[in-house]
Amino acid sequence: ALVSADLAYGEMDIFHRMGPGGYTQFSLANAVEPGTFDLRTLDGEEIPGVTLFMRVHELLEPAVVYDEMVQVAQQLAAELNGAIKDDRRSDLTQQTISHQRQEILDWQHKYR
Repeated sequence: ALVSADLAYGEMDIFHRMGPGGYTQFSLANAVEPGTFDLRTLDGEEIPGVTLFMRVHELLEPAVVYDEMVQVAQQLAAELNGAIKDDRRSDLTQQTISHQRQEILDWQHKYR
């Protein structure tokens, strides 16, 4: 599922979506400490959750990347029969997505 979402295993033993210039757009970590994945045992593991995150300040178009990250979350949830939660562990709603996207746009306007 992660490979089909164009995520690659890499730095810090987690998965990353790489941009065309070879930079990390966003990352996916194991929700269980220490947050890493061991590829040797991954097939036999039951992973109760993952977390997707991005570094807004390192991206040229963070709102576009955010939209892609949400799409990947939705794709993974559908493929793995999971649920998408927000940072408060509530169901991620369209309203929350819109609010978070606006926060990114506000940040861009303020700091660029």
